[in-house]
Amino acid sequence: MPTRNLRDGVLTIYGKLNTGPWGPNTTIWHTVVLDEGDISWTETQNVIEVSDRGVLDHIRKGDEAPLDLSFSLKYQNLYGAGGAATTAYEAIKGVGEADSWRSVRDEDVYCVSLDFQVFNTSDTLEETVSFHDFYHTSIEFAEGDEYNTLSVTGRSFMTAPAIS
Repeated sequence: MPTRNLRDGVLTIYGKLNTGPWGPNTTIWHTVVLDEGDISWTETQNVIEVSDRGVLDHIRKGDEAPLDLSFSLKYQNLYGAGGAATTAYEAIKGVGEADSWRSVRDEDVYCVSLDFQVFNTSDTLEETVSFHDFYHTSIEFAEGDEYNTLSVTGRSFMTAPAIS
């Protein structure tokens, strides 16, 4: 089996429609081909180390922690122009062409779901790594000589990604 790299992955951002021709709660998405970009996540396991009179005695599970997630991508526009396709920036923030999107989680913080799909060399889906209830904590823009990049950092409100 060949080693996978960034040319084998596609990131899809999912939200829900507030209203529209398909009705409320319809799933909507924006797909980003990661031919120039990356994705990474970190799972944290909190462990409580218990000592008995200064001697290590046992360990037990600590509080759960949401996973940290970041991705970057090459892009052409931050905002779509009146009816143009939704951009990744708009989908992550729920603005512009995605202003009719609503959070996938019914809370005050706008959240989307993310699927990172990995394909093999014959374009057959190998696996899907899903991150539910993702919210951004920072978005960074960088202008470059060859292309501009958008880097997104945030958290997925789950302890580990769902892999299928």
